[in-house]
Amino acid sequence: MERRRLPAALAVLAALLSATLPAPLPAGGQALEAPWRLSCSVPVVAVTGAGEGVAGRLIVTIEYPGSGKVFISTSPATRVDTTGSARVAAFAASAAAGVDMRLYNFYYELEAPSIVVGGPSAGLAMALATYYLLEAGECPPEGFAATGMILPDGTVGPVGGLKEKLEAAAEAGVETFIIPEGQEKYVYVERVTRRVGPLVVVENRPVEVDLVDYGRSLGVEVVPAATLLDAARALGLEGARAPPVEVEPPGYALEALKDYVTSTIGVVDEVLSEPYNALEEEAARLRGEALGDLEEGLVYSAAVKATIALAYALASDSVEKAVSAGSYDVTSLVERAEEEFLRAERAARSLGEPSVEGLDAALKAYGVLAQASFEYKLAVESLVSRDGRYYLPVSPLGGVDVTGAVHAALVIALSNWSIFWSSLASSAGGDRVPLSDLESLASLLEAQASSTAAYAIQLAEETGRGGYERVAYLASLAVSAEDPLEAAGYSIEAIAAASTYLYEAFGIDAGSAVGGVEELAARLMARAPEQALAYPKLALSSLQGFGDPLERLATASKALLYTVVVSMASQGLNKPPATPAPGSVEVGETQTPVGAAETREPGGAGEAAEATAPGAGAGLALLLLAVAVVAIVLGAAIGAVVSRLL
Repeated sequence: MERRRLPAALAVLAALLSATLPAPLPAGGQALEAPWRLSCSVPVVAVTGAGEGVAGRLIVTIEYPGSGKVFISTSPATRVDTTGSARVAAFAASAAAGVDMRLYNFYYELEAPSIVVGGPSAGLAMALATYYLLEAGECPPEGFAATGMILPDGTVGPVGGLKEKLEAAAEAGVETFIIPEGQEKYVYVERVTRRVGPLVVVENRPVEVDLVDYGRSLGVEVVPAATLLDAARALGLEGARAPPVEVEPPGYALEALKDYVTSTIGVVDEVLSEPYNALEEEAARLRGEALGDLEEGLVYSAAVKATIALAYALASDSVEKAVSAGSYDVTSLVERAEEEFLRAERAARSLGEPSVEGLDAALKAYGVLAQASFEYKLAVESLVSRDGRYYLPVSPLGGVDVTGAVHAALVIALSNWSIFWSSLASSAGGDRVPLSDLESLASLLEAQASSTAAYAIQLAEETGRGGYERVAYLASLAVSAEDPLEAAGYSIEAIAAASTYLYEAFGIDAGSAVGGVEELAARLMARAPEQALAYPKLALSSLQGFGDPLERLATASKALLYTVVVSMASQGLNKPPATPAPGSVEVGETQTPVGAAETREPGGAGEAAEATAPGAGAGLALLLLAVAVVAIVLGAAIGAVVSRLL
């Protein structure tokens, strides 16, 4: 395997990454209509360093035409994660409104009575106001406030300080307070002081509060929202209530995928032998589910399960041979994994500039390749390396750890899965996607991946949670890739992995979020009827084949992101937003909004803060927290985990 990519990923992530991003022209190379500006002011709530809730104001301004720049100004100072929130908010709102964010410039001005404005919790308020302006051409109704981490797929992630924020909202006269779904039962820390003899003891006690009930006692309606669409509906936005759309995959892709399932299951049957061991039992179970899904027309989920079944079968075969020989040597399996990965990589790189029709498949080929790369890293970490060979770990009591063999076998199966998508992309006709468009799209997605991964890692470290190694690894691949097609494919995987991780790590039910992401993806597909969108339509049409809500969320999130990217590349998202409401527009003006060019630091003036999306000629500072990469022992449940990532 190419050593510069896989083993190099064992290093910790870089703490600071810089990039200069190109400035794309609006779709079609010209403005869609006369220049205009929209602006509105909405309340925001935050928590000070002392743990007190405070209310402030958020001014959002959108400028058309633009080049995808995102500016943020704060009084007082801001943290890097707040600028990341602005970047993600502009992307998520543009996707929800069905517009190409590279056609606009976005300005966010935050004012709050706090020493430092920080954290991603203002993201939902930013995205909600932006979406309202783009979709309705007017400001959201008065009397609301919102808090939550916004993610590029439009889902709402968890935040802290909800009790204090609710109290600040009530004091500011807010009538509707929107929070992340799943956080209605909120645990906060209460400081209790008591005297024990001559000593005064201060204790921190966790206390659970029902925010809906507590809000009612304060005269505030607390509304949970799983997605940006949910939040918009809570405020009565008609554009967020469009009827559901049916998704029909293209026939050529459906037939090709059926052939893949049949051939993959054929290989599984050749490898399996009775009686089954534990690995073979898992392979047989997944094989049966794949055939059942295929019969029901759930072809994509059938392909995913067949791919993982192949991995278990190959792992079982290798383990049986190694144990029978008494050597526990699985070097041949690792070497085959390297060979298959390199073959898949060559297939993906041979695509060059893909056609518009085949762009989603080309991106998917790289996305699967990124997952195979991570599985290889886990494989070599889980095996015993000695004198250039790899062995299964054996305990003093004779127990054999087969985890490394499963990871290595997954590399082989995923490599074949990637080759399938490369083949589908190469067979697609139509106009080629210009390299300049690919570069601007890759830059946009890299920014989203970096910000989202940083959120997930920071939140996990602050709360003592682990398990974010896959997110960090995929994000590091995305920002280090030189080929724009490769970078875009890796970025989508990182975004979806981060979104899923937040729901999984914090125990939030992903069921409601799935519906919102699926709905939005289907809407965008309907707006681009001339595009094949093979992968997104195949994935979306098979969501019910995945039993775990997290698996469905990851699949729906990728379907949405691939649809957005392909539509932008083909100028399918080039419509202007709704006609601005009278009195809310400054026609022909290009002035910077008040404060947008200035970030005021406590005690002095600072430089302009630009959260740069593609279209900026300035540098981009993206913070990725350094993380130690550790082996993850998945055991027999690995199939269910990996199926979320295909």
